[in-house]
Amino acid sequence: MENPCHWAAAGVFSCLGLNIKAINVDDEGLQTAQLTDYPDARMVYVSPSCQYPTGATLSLSRRMTLLEWARKHQAWIMEDDYDGEYRYNGTPLMPLAALDNRHRVIYIGSFSKVMYPALRLGYMVVPQQLVEPLNLLRTLSTRQPPMNDQQVMASFISEGHFQPHIRRMRRISKSRRDLLLAEWNQHLSHIGVMPEVASGLHAAITLDDAETETRLVSQAQAAGVEITPLSALWIPGTPESRHHYGVVLGFAGVMEADIVQSIQVLKKCWQ
Repeated sequence: MENPCHWAAAGVFSCLGLNIKAINVDDEGLQTAQLTDYPDARMVYVSPSCQYPTGATLSLSRRMTLLEWARKHQAWIMEDDYDGEYRYNGTPLMPLAALDNRHRVIYIGSFSKVMYPALRLGYMVVPQQLVEPLNLLRTLSTRQPPMNDQQVMASFISEGHFQPHIRRMRRISKSRRDLLLAEWNQHLSHIGVMPEVASGLHAAITLDDAETETRLVSQAQAAGVEITPLSALWIPGTPESRHHYGVVLGFAGVMEADIVQSIQVLKKCWQ
């Protein structure tokens, strides 16, 4: 798994009793060179469109390396298209599933990020040999997802509303991203560098040490501003020498006036 990563993804695999191995992430995404450290790995979980929490996009060269690794080892790649619809800068790279000619990629996505969080409706695009066993697994685990949600979503897509809706949501999120970046750079740039945020719905600001992270998170929470410590997203067991510290700010569900107000609150409590 990518390290750091979304706590829920790590939690699911941990609850299943799987042996999780952590692979570091840099500006090009998953460091695929580290795959050689785990020759017996059977699957890699990766979010190439927008890695959480770093926001990194997996480079094309690393995508090809990962696909070759899966082919060579007869292993699986679980491609989580996390926040894939929210790309603001540059041309999106092709998903691993579209580049895969050996049928080793399991592509998963969700409608909750582009519609609304209460819509617990996702989808998978899988190799043919996995369709039957995964259908059986779904039947045993969830029985029957709500039909109304599926029918309404299917109509929303087939009638041509979905793509315009995504474009509207992307414009709204980009406007909020731009405002957050401008407000941070004007009032809080001394705390840390706000990244460009080329995609996704959050920004991760790197800090120097654990003490600074703990202090800033505590002060923000006391002032009523919710932020996530970067250290909380490292896979359990990661040596402290490999940790990076920082804060993760989400902006998707925050009105622009509230972004301005929250930055002012942080400016005051972080003086």
